Amino acid sequence: YESLKDYIASIDSLRDNSYPLPVPDKPGAAAIHNVTQKYPSPVIQKNDRLCTCCRCGKAFCITKDGTQVDDECVYHFGRIISKKVSGEIVNIYSCCDGAVGGAGCSISKSHVHRYNGDMSSGYVATISSATAENNVYALDCEMCYTANGIELCRVTMVDHNAEVVYDSLVRPSSRIIDYNTRFSGITESDMNGINVTLRDAQAIILSYVYENTIIVGHGLENDLISLKLIHKMIVDTALVFPHRRGLPYKRSLKNLARDFLKRIIQNSGDDGHDSKEDAVTCIDLMKWKLKNGKRSRSSSIKHVCLQKPRC
Repeated sequence: YESLKDYIASIDSLRDNSYPLPVPDKPGAAAIHNVTQKYPSPVIQKNDRLCTCCRCGKAFCITKDGTQVDDECVYHFGRIISKKVSGEIVNIYSCCDGAVGGAGCSISKSHVHRYNGDMSSGYVATISSATAENNVYALDCEMCYTANGIELCRVTMVDHNAEVVYDSLVRPSSRIIDYNTRFSGITESDMNGINVTLRDAQAIILSYVYENTIIVGHGLENDLISLKLIHKMIVDTALVFPHRRGLPYKRSLKNLARDFLKRIIQNSGDDGHDSKEDAVTCIDLMKWKLKNGKRSRSSSIKHVCLQKPRC
């Protein structure tokens, strides 16, 4: 716990990297810097919402009653990366090596968007406790796409020994449009009979996490927004292990695990990620860091990141 304190992100860093922060005199509200860049808001036209698909970039409409007309979405699920081809550096999609701007390699039956009109309210904040121990947990959340935008559908928390403290599927408040299985690892059948709500999950997390608790994770701003949790003792492996090109670039957890832990993760293809595996990887990365290297004071922790999260 004491060793990890050197890697806790500053308040400025949390703000610049779009972590939810408290709003004075407004309980339940959160301030999220650059929120419109991470979660573009829809345009209202005659009471309908005109949204932009975060996968293919096309516009689509959601009616006032939440109805969305299914329209095939053709997109690339991978990131844009640079690769040397015939002696030249070119930008391609990591999913299929396709040229940027080319036709997508994946098809979904409907478009999706990230904006959630409730993302700035309904938050809970960790509290202080004179009896709370100095605990360290790693957190990872999975999200799916609903009629209301992106919402929490699984939360996993492990302790410093990589033992699971809490792991639960969560029923979104809105109708699920896409389970995002490639990344969430969650299917329609997994959600059958799941009645755990966001409030239920928050209550359990708050029974473990207090103001002095250190939470470790990778790009945790997205997890805390989906969980609607305000917490300031954050160790973000995306900031502790900066990209060689600096921000706004960030290394993926998969690459960090490969390079520093010699471990292959997120290798299930269409079956998606395992949130426990991701959380344990973050704990192990910080154990590696404590054993092998000190944090550079010129670390990207103090810089601004405007990179959009991957859909």
